[in-house]
Amino acid sequence: MDKFKRLLQPNHGRLRSQLKEAGFTLTEIALALAIFSFALVSMLGLLSVGMKNTRKANIQLAASNTLSGIASDIQSSVRTFNSQDNTYKFISPRLAITAEVDMVTRTVESVTINSGSAAIVDESCSTVSNTGVTLMKQFGIRVGPAASGTPAVRIILDWPPRRSASAAAEGSLNALIPLPLP
Repeated sequence: MDKFKRLLQPNHGRLRSQLKEAGFTLTEIALALAIFSFALVSMLGLLSVGMKNTRKANIQLAASNTLSGIASDIQSSVRTFNSQDNTYKFISPRLAITAEVDMVTRTVESVTINSGSAAIVDESCSTVSNTGVTLMKQFGIRVGPAASGTPAVRIILDWPPRRSASAAAEGSLNALIPLPLP
C-alpha cells in the first residue's frame, strides 16, 4: 500500500528537473536567429543579382527583336536603278534607311538613316524624336556600309541611347544585313 501511495503522490523534484531540461536557452535562440538572418541576407543579395540579370536579358531580347525588325525593313527596301551612275538606291519603307550600291564594284557607297548616320529607335522599330525622355527599351542605331565588295549595310544597336560621351554603352549588337540585289 505504501508503494501505491508513493506512486500516486507527485514527485516534485523529478518534475522540476524535467522542466528545467525542456526548452531552449537564450544562447541557443540567439545563435539560431543569427544563422537565420545570415541566410536571409544572403538570399536577398542573390535576389537583386537575379533581378538585374533578368532586366539585362529582357533588354537584350528587345534589342535582338529590334535588330531583326530593322533587317526585315532593309530586306523589303524599294530599289531604284540609276543607269547614268550604274548604282542602285535602296530606301527602307519604315525607317527610311537609304543605301546606294555601286554595281561595278558591288560596294555600298553611302548609308543614311533619316538623313544622318545615327538615330534612336524603340522596340517597335520606329524612330524616336529627341524629347529627352529615355524609355527602357530604346536603342541608338548607327548605320554604315559594310566592307568593300560586300553589298550589305552594317547596323549597330546600342543602349542606353542617350548617354554622355564619356559613358560606355550598357550593351550593343551589330549585324551585317545584305541588300536585296537583283
